[in-house]
Amino acid sequence: KLPEPPAKATPIEPVSPDTQAPAVTKTDWVEPVAPERDALSLKERRADIEPMIDEPVSRSSAPPAQDRPTRGEPAFEDFGGSDADHDAGFEDDFANEPVPRYQRKNPILRRIWPLLLIFSVLLVGSWILYALFTDWQANAPERAQTEPLPPIGEAVQTDDGAILITLLEPTDLSGLITAGRGSAELINQQNRSMLRIQSIRQTSASDANADPILLELEIGVLRQIIGKEVTVEFLAKSGMTGPTQFAVQCDIGGDNICGRKRFRIGLQPERIVFSMQIPSDLDMQQPSHLAINTDVTNEADTSGEGNIVDVIYVRLRVAQSDQN
Repeated sequence: KLPEPPAKATPIEPVSPDTQAPAVTKTDWVEPVAPERDALSLKERRADIEPMIDEPVSRSSAPPAQDRPTRGEPAFEDFGGSDADHDAGFEDDFANEPVPRYQRKNPILRRIWPLLLIFSVLLVGSWILYALFTDWQANAPERAQTEPLPPIGEAVQTDDGAILITLLEPTDLSGLITAGRGSAELINQQNRSMLRIQSIRQTSASDANADPILLELEIGVLRQIIGKEVTVEFLAKSGMTGPTQFAVQCDIGGDNICGRKRFRIGLQPERIVFSMQIPSDLDMQQPSHLAINTDVTNEADTSGEGNIVDVIYVRLRVAQSDQN
């Protein structure tokens, strides 16, 4: 069944702007009615309330415990015994535990350990300085080798005022005499030029030692050192598998003025230094030379060959105080 159509609405007649609202007369005005007030005035009610604020509340006025709301907390099971028994058991548990005690350090140790710390720092610093100084001295021959050597016989003044005169360097063998005495050859190891010398006996079965290899001092060199104290410097190393030895004599003007000096050198270049006093009345017509002999051990008794020595340079040093 289809729904019935809605009834036709009555149209609203438009109100003309010229139509005026009905006038309201005085008889139609209704006075507003004030709300009823309580029987007691505000002043009377305040008088009743103020004593209640100042009066303390007694315990008897509180509501009974059973009437107050409670929280729903779980109940604890009572295992029996009084509170005093529980407290005594609690104290007994802690009484059995050890009580830590602070022990003060020995006052002597408190004073000593700063001194030990300072001493350790000084000891480590001294060791570092010693290691640096030792390494510097050990590398001194290598630094000296890197310096270019002046020509043989030429005097060169150093920064400290000393005079250096080269007598032997690997590339110039003009002042070396080896005939019938030994051998000398130029070698190169680790980019270093060296002169390998070795004393050799005339016959391998001979009991006599080999004649020394001679390093001549020319007249020009003697004129620069006559009457002065001279320091002789060898920079050399062992040419064998281990340390070796050699000996040096100073035959100046036909006299041995420094005796026979024997040296031991290792596998690394070492500086050999000794001094000699050149006489003022030196006869320069007599030969002067340094005699180098590597036949100083018993090994040559069977082979007839002395030790092997690698020489980097031989030079003379005249101190500034001895130059006048």
